[in-house]
Amino acid sequence: MQELHEKIERSLLKIFVTVLCLIFLLGLGGYFSLTAFRTWQVRRLLAEANALVKEGNFERASLDARRVLELDLENADAMRVIARSAESAGVRSAIEFWRRVTEMSGNAEGDVTSWARCAIRFGDASGACKALDRMPEHGKVTAQYHALRSDVALMRHDLAAHERELLEARRIDPQDTKVELALATLHLAANDFATHENGVRELTDLSTDTSLVAMLYIAWLMTRCAVMI
Repeated sequence: MQELHEKIERSLLKIFVTVLCLIFLLGLGGYFSLTAFRTWQVRRLLAEANALVKEGNFERASLDARRVLELDLENADAMRVIARSAESAGVRSAIEFWRRVTEMSGNAEGDVTSWARCAIRFGDASGACKALDRMPEHGKVTAQYHALRSDVALMRHDLAAHERELLEARRIDPQDTKVELALATLHLAANDFATHENGVRELTDLSTDTSLVAMLYIAWLMTRCAVMI
């Protein structure tokens, strides 16, 4: 009788353990299925959002990106879509969106650059400085970084710093014609005659389009005349 009782207990214990394992496995399977579904949904929504950005449909792209953030609050790709859409629409809050993207991505060089450019576009010199201060060390040795620093200096009317940063950008990338043009224009506008003449030479050497040179020179003359009047 005792043996029968023990056998029944062992059988019940086995049934209990089996049922418990089945419940655990079903729960685990359900969890991984839900996680896999969420991952798939995030990828699908992001792909759709990026395609809409390329089409110029920023409103719908932002909606898809916001749905991604409901599933994953720290998704930098989704916030990047929102920032890009806001900037393309000319909304100043894009600066803050780019700041949040930069935080989410751990100060990725491309995101820091986008944040700084957006701040410069909306005339926020302080915001641009904050962005560039977050630039990783390897990003601070690029011509692009110094060109952005020169833009900030110009916004603050610091022409010495503007020229210094442009010269550093040119040293790193001598082929950047935008930097060359900015330097030539800066020298052309100088009060010092020798520097002004140097600007004329730089501008002439830079462009084979004589009409462009003439237009810039006329614009400089008009500015000088306005100041004299």
